[in-house]
Amino acid sequence: MVRKLIILTLLVSLVNCSNKKKDNSNQNLLLLLALNSQQKKQPGIDPTSISATEITLNSTNSTSGTISSSDIYYKATLVSGKASLFGVFGLSTSLNLQITAYDSVGNYAGAINKNSEGTVEQISIGKSASGVYYFRLSSVSGSGTFRVQIFNGPVSGNGICDLSSSCIDNASGSTFTSANCTSGNYSPSTASPSTCAGKVPLFGGTITAKCTTFSNNGAQTLNRVNGFGTFTESDCASTVKGEAYLFE
Repeated sequence: MVRKLIILTLLVSLVNCSNKKKDNSNQNLLLLLALNSQQKKQPGIDPTSISATEITLNSTNSTSGTISSSDIYYKATLVSGKASLFGVFGLSTSLNLQITAYDSVGNYAGAINKNSEGTVEQISIGKSASGVYYFRLSSVSGSGTFRVQIFNGPVSGNGICDLSSSCIDNASGSTFTSANCTSGNYSPSTASPSTCAGKVPLFGGTITAKCTTFSNNGAQTLNRVNGFGTFTESDCASTVKGEAYLFE
């Protein structure tokens, strides 16, 4: 009889222990889910509490800045129906920057950092965005100078790299020289053709697609002409090799 009681007591203890482990596991799972939810939700900003330099959409002039330990804010008024591309280029060689974007009321809208010093950073904002958007620049490491521009369409104006099947036009306010034009003929903005839209190959043709992205020399638009097959958005994405872009 005593032996039976001992066995019964042991069984009850094992059951209770098992239930406690289940309870603890459930509690741990809920805690992990809560932490994961907090990590996914990025903090926003209060637009009324920051000082942001305004930049003009599609301006041919870039805006220069200097950063060290304190964050710097820029703002631009976006237009619904067209995606926008905000780029930071011409970085000092020791500077590693992160871009964080926020909508008109300060909600988090995305961030980008390639974790590489002296490397261009850029972020695209979707077609549904409208109103004032804010862009925070943070130094991940280093300090130095940079330039910013924002576009919602192809750029033109400051030098052309004339290729057999396409041409690359660089935005005014950016540094673009013959050294940036490889496997092609370089023309400054004052020469003919003065814009990439004027590029027509010897066999004839018209512009069929435009793919815009930033290099560390500024925004550049690749204008693809017909005669070499259809140039799709997938081709644009492949051409810019993982960078943000605009396609039309």
